[in-house]
Amino acid sequence: MLADPQTFAAIQRDSRRCDMGNGLSLAIPSPLHLIAMKLHSLRSPVRFENGIDLQDVKHLIKAAKIDTSSKEFTNITERYATDTIRRILREPGGGSSS
Repeated sequence: MLADPQTFAAIQRDSRRCDMGNGLSLAIPSPLHLIAMKLHSLRSPVRFENGIDLQDVKHLIKAAKIDTSSKEFTNITERYATDTIRRILREPGGGSSS
């Protein structure tokens, strides 16, 4: 996914380094940044119909214990999610970790 320099810098700043061995380390974006990328991709009707990205978002919310009522999560959904995706995520069991 392409990102402007300011967005990429924010993703890189909040990433966590993981040692892969043999002198190789990878930057892993924060769960909220991964969710933002997935929500952005879900704007594509084909990606939405496929359903995998939405399942990934739900899994990230659960695995990272993201507070879906937090300001950070709300800002991300307001910026990147469609009305339909926001509605799905608000449904009982739709992704809420609260």
